[in-house]
Amino acid sequence: MDEFAVAGIAVLEWEPVTRAFPEVSRQIRNEIARILATTASDRATTAYWSRKWFINSTRFYKNSGNFLTLNTTDAPVCIIGAGPGLMEYKDTIKHMHKTCFIIAIASALPFLLENKITPDMVLLSDPGFWNIYHTRGLLNSTIPIAMPPSARINPQLYMNPIIVLDTSLVFEQLVIEALGCSAFKVNTFGTSVGTAIDLAVRLTSGKIHILGFDLASCDLATHCSPYSFSTFHIYQSSRTQPYHSSVYSEVIEQYPEKSGDWRFSRSFSTYAEELCVSEDDAVRIRRYSSSPIAAHNSRLAEITYPMDDSNFIDAMPKDQNTFYQNTPHHSKTTFAEKALDYLEQVLGKLKQQNTLSLSFNEIVFLKAFCAKELNAILALSVRRELTQTMTDSFVCECGEQVKRIILQYC
Repeated sequence: MDEFAVAGIAVLEWEPVTRAFPEVSRQIRNEIARILATTASDRATTAYWSRKWFINSTRFYKNSGNFLTLNTTDAPVCIIGAGPGLMEYKDTIKHMHKTCFIIAIASALPFLLENKITPDMVLLSDPGFWNIYHTRGLLNSTIPIAMPPSARINPQLYMNPIIVLDTSLVFEQLVIEALGCSAFKVNTFGTSVGTAIDLAVRLTSGKIHILGFDLASCDLATHCSPYSFSTFHIYQSSRTQPYHSSVYSEVIEQYPEKSGDWRFSRSFSTYAEELCVSEDDAVRIRRYSSSPIAAHNSRLAEITYPMDDSNFIDAMPKDQNTFYQNTPHHSKTTFAEKALDYLEQVLGKLKQQNTLSLSFNEIVFLKAFCAKELNAILALSVRRELTQTMTDSFVCECGEQVKRIILQYC
């Protein structure tokens, strides 16, 4: 569903049919509501993060240079998330560390380092500031980082070995082309673990273990411990706002539904619904968690197993050197030149059209620099009130504005 199709949707129900088939009607109604809510959330995310995606990509272009390439393999891979259920698998992870290629989600890094477990790679994909806190343990280390150029990290970490991920976002592709570096293609999801699963499926033809992917809280624990932001409640606690009261209020609000010691929410369940695990891949994936989310989602249920599945765990020691290798990069042009060329392509496309028809990446690109103006002409286009004169005015005014911003940051 594109930027235009989502606007102004009206759902019409024929009452005789809904009375005759109430259950089917309810299912259809709920599915439409879910799709519209997801689409609206995606559009809001795009509008909010587009400028930060550009800024982060600019920083990546200016500061990175130590790149690694991932080699496809048949070795087992273990993905470590930061769910509260991870605590009971500490010894299991230490055993897996000897045989599996360990991909740690950035938020799980403090837990692993606290327990003297060094991951083979840390994956992060978020453009927000929180990665800076999660990855403090990477300072003065040589642990490789897997990230798209649009993600944000501490500037000092650009010196670490980096595996470049390409999530098909326009700014990432422009940076990758400008640097002339290789990139590993992945799909993004609402959670970094989803991205890690997609990466692992492409990386190995062997077995894949997933731990700490709970999508729920266990009692009052929303994440494993230590966790980067756990101290916030401690610092903010007082006589009138005790620590446990504030934590309890937050957990009840974010996870309103209960199953035993676990609490979960429908909004967090949507992350599970996004996962695309094929039947062929599902047989080689194991998710270890007692979280109730699997019971509510067939995609997770088919890959969720008890930890006593010992036949699935490999005993052969891993050879870390087989997973990645240094890769040269050859910069042929600058990021600014690439961005300005792309801008000219988009503006040229607008000039030649009587209607506004832009791809997702073209909309993301323009929203990074002139979101308010773009939203205005998108609304006019949806109402079929947009004229070529209005489009030409947008091209002229916003074109100059975008050029100034690109040259300012680049």
